[in-house]
Amino acid sequence: MKLKRLSLIFRYSTLIFHYLSRADAVYKWKISQNNCPLCGKSYFISLGQRPILIRCLKCKSTATNLSLIPIIKEHINGDFNKVVYELSSYGSTLDFLKSHFSKVATSEYFPDKNSGEFVDGILNQDVQKLTFNDNEFDIITSSQVFEHVPDDIKGFSECFRVLRKGGGYFSLCRYMTLKKQLR
Repeated sequence: MKLKRLSLIFRYSTLIFHYLSRADAVYKWKISQNNCPLCGKSYFISLGQRPILIRCLKCKSTATNLSLIPIIKEHINGDFNKVVYELSSYGSTLDFLKSHFSKVATSEYFPDKNSGEFVDGILNQDVQKLTFNDNEFDIITSSQVFEHVPDDIKGFSECFRVLRKGGGYFSLCRYMTLKKQLR
């Protein structure tokens, strides 16, 4: 357990360092009050011009991730009786989904495990070959997933296979190597 905790501390320290390395100088940071789509009236800190560097101080969500919430709300038009699939097991989009929808499936990808298998209580799914039935979900969301998928076209096809007619697929994706992702 101690090794797992140290591993998590290292992982998060590395992520925080990577995140802050993209920030402007501290004297350029700004704090403003606004309405957060996830937690309501809050303060936001802007560490730079890029949306990923703007965070709600209450729920810690980035402006990029929070941008999905109003789009999902508009799509469902007040009907929260939907079956939802989020391609991760954490984050502000998932927090919103779990607080508004009663049927939410989540997953992560563990390449050395079988798709459809649970790993430490988390469902393992390879988006390129999902184990769900056809037309199972009304909404599918993913945030910063598809830039890591070797065959993104196959992954998108699988998402649309398990999405019901009239359903919505909502995704955020960083463009790391635009040339590779323009197919």
